[in-house]
Amino acid sequence: MGKLTRLYDQSGKRKYLNPAERFLFYETVEGSEDLAHKSLCMVLIYTGCRISEALSLRLENIDQSEKALVFKTLKQRGEERTRALPVPDELIDLLLQQAASGLGSRVWKFTRWTGWRIVKKYMALAELDGAKGTPKGLRHAFAIDNLTEEVPLTAISKWLGHTNIDTTKIYLDFIGPDERALAGRAWPHRKSKLPSVAAGPAPSVTEVESFECGVSDDQRDAAMNARIKDREEQGWSVLQIEHLKECVEHDGIKQTFSTGMMVVFIKKTEAVRSW
Repeated sequence: MGKLTRLYDQSGKRKYLNPAERFLFYETVEGSEDLAHKSLCMVLIYTGCRISEALSLRLENIDQSEKALVFKTLKQRGEERTRALPVPDELIDLLLQQAASGLGSRVWKFTRWTGWRIVKKYMALAELDGAKGTPKGLRHAFAIDNLTEEVPLTAISKWLGHTNIDTTKIYLDFIGPDERALAGRAWPHRKSKLPSVAAGPAPSVTEVESFECGVSDDQRDAAMNARIKDREEQGWSVLQIEHLKECVEHDGIKQTFSTGMMVVFIKKTEAVRSW
């Protein structure tokens, strides 16, 4: 299955909420007086975690000093991994209220099916339906909204609990404002005999290349620098360079090791004129 189709269902409908729809869902949940429902939905909104990971949260997973939630990452092929996500103070307070409601160490005692139905209830209230109006749609929305705000792809990958950044790269294929601006240049209704009155900011396109371990650091860096030089000659510039790291826990001991380098290239296009 291609990257782009993973963000759409078989009928071509989106499987993610766009930033405006994500905010609409947030506003709908914010107005709820049901503490358990509200706290669960807010965790999904603010962390992009899987619903099973949310329902596994215990009181000890609420890090009050760091203002973060610590998840056990699922789907890791036998290896137990954890990841911490920063969240707002208000969400920490909300979860502490929920955890203090007599449920023991678990924050919620919902089954996965009950949690799924709770999310669908508030999606319906917000008039959001289909494949996008699901817990998975919130997970995709978290990634896309962060990407829109220029959060580094490596940070998004870590927060989602992906072991391979290539998995996170599917979110580079969503239709964002820059791509819409480029397409709009050829829309017939925008072309008229009137002179252009304004030029908008030049949109940009980005591409990501990874340079993984497998050779010596010197060889990897030489290959990366040569590629950067080639790209710069083609009109690209480097937006950011990041070390790719992976954390593995075995017998209670955490080890972090480098898996390579990632370079994000950016190229400005011509300014888009409004007619």
